Amino acid sequence: EITNRMITFTAARARVLGLQLWYYGAKGFLHWAYNYCYDYMSGGFFDPISNPCGYKNYPGASFLAYYTPKGAIPSISEKMMGEAMDDVRALQTLENRIGRQAVLELCENVLGKKISNALVPGEQDLVKLRFAINEALRTR
Repeated sequence: EITNRMITFTAARARVLGLQLWYYGAKGFLHWAYNYCYDYMSGGFFDPISNPCGYKNYPGASFLAYYTPKGAIPSISEKMMGEAMDDVRALQTLENRIGRQAVLELCENVLGKKISNALVPGEQDLVKLRFAINEALRTR
């Protein structure tokens, strides 16, 4: 029950980060991104496409980009992180318009559960929530 981008996790478990960052008022978060493709002692790059676990064999590591000799290829995880950051901005904008309590009630009504750092949404829950946020932004 954690937010993460592990290869075995659903996309929603990465995207929910945006909702959690807004809920807790976080100013940022520790994030391994483009600097986690070096092999042991930074002696060179390993190939995350053929070995997604890396040199230490962390099971299920998931990358924002996959490095190739021709450059980086964006991943689905990168798209989910982008959508998470878009969600934060949309939630902040709506909060500025209708207040934090109203946004919190909207989120928890759509999700059918309380927001927490252990929230594991269903596959379509965050999409439904984003549609509700967009509708509230459009009408208020």
